[in-house]
Amino acid sequence: MDGRYTVLFVALALMSLETMKALTLRSENTGSDVEVGGLPRIVGDFHNVTVPLGRDTILPCTVENLQGFKVAWVQVDTQTVLTIHTHVITRNPRISLLHNDNRSWHLYLSNVREKDRGWYMCQVNTDPMRDRQSYLDVVVPPDIIDRESSGDLVIREGDDVTLTCRARGHPTPGVVWRREDSQDVVLEEGRTVGEVVGDTLTMKKVSRLQMGSYLCIAHNGVPPSVSKRTHLTVQFPPMMWVPQQLEGAQLEQQLIIECHTEAFPRSINYWTNPSGEMIVPGPQFEPVTTEDSSYKVHMKLRMLLLHHHDFGRYHCVAKNPLGEANGAVLVYAVEKYENSSRPKGINNLREGLPQGNIEGEETVGQDAPPEGRQSGPVDHRGPAGQESGAMAHRSTTSTQMVVIVLGIGIPILGRASCLHMT
Repeated sequence: MDGRYTVLFVALALMSLETMKALTLRSENTGSDVEVGGLPRIVGDFHNVTVPLGRDTILPCTVENLQGFKVAWVQVDTQTVLTIHTHVITRNPRISLLHNDNRSWHLYLSNVREKDRGWYMCQVNTDPMRDRQSYLDVVVPPDIIDRESSGDLVIREGDDVTLTCRARGHPTPGVVWRREDSQDVVLEEGRTVGEVVGDTLTMKKVSRLQMGSYLCIAHNGVPPSVSKRTHLTVQFPPMMWVPQQLEGAQLEQQLIIECHTEAFPRSINYWTNPSGEMIVPGPQFEPVTTEDSSYKVHMKLRMLLLHHHDFGRYHCVAKNPLGEANGAVLVYAVEKYENSSRPKGINNLREGLPQGNIEGEETVGQDAPPEGRQSGPVDHRGPAGQESGAMAHRSTTSTQMVVIVLGIGIPILGRASCLHMT
């Protein structure tokens, strides 16, 4: 405590002595003694006061029967004299005294700051001194410390990641992590939660499904709560699946073939024709690309009018800095008959089937993919476990074969029956 405050306390003590002498002289002149009950007393309950940062507040002090005694306010933690009687001693412009009829001696603090937090004493310079204390608690809404918290992150699929969020405030804030899209937070494969409590969020072997924005929310009961948005980007090479690997069409017919690809960063997507040349939009072909999400793309190729040279194997290609993938769709010709009810004999077995699909030759759609079908990962299952184009083709081919065999078998069986009857 510096000399200035020492002088103030001495002055307060001297005032107390002078006041006691005056009361003693008055009692001698009246021929009566001063009773303890006749001294000043501080009345009312002193409660702790809680105030948000930046607000104004009042610390009350009511004194009865003050007589010639003096009232002072002291900040106990720093041993700072704030007021003596009607005089404001501190140089803090935010502190003033609300005085009324020699009974009310309320301390007024405006624009309260954190350094104002602590104990305050209202005292009367009697002997012994009479005082009451109040605790001023300054509450501070939460604030997120950006320099100590995670920003947007970019990682490779399969890596681990930890997001950090540091917050300050009074009382100490709690932190909760949630996904911005309200989906569950995937901590690791097979383990999901609605939210994570704590300063850090750790996710193991991150997949593309965990890509998105995460919110760090800090709260301590003092409004408003605050949040920080962290975007997690997961990079991976292109992957592709083809819903239908075999497409039959007639001459001068329109046809649409399609592929689905997933990649991040976004891939460059295009189609190639049976000659291996990139297909550009024109009167014959119309490539269409639809973005289903930040990393999913639906590729379509619309063939407006098929000619003989348009049949063959088409490739859908996706490339990004991490890799490349492609899928193949075989477009074959289907002959159109004027009389569709004409029975098929032995010489008609190949009609309606792709060329080269005979015994000893490659069959597109079997377990082994066609040559040149892919240069990257290709998923034949499709979304939500749908059948692949290969499976669909095998089912179609099997059905055609059954129909053909039955169509041939019926006359043979009929002839055998006639021979038996003869």
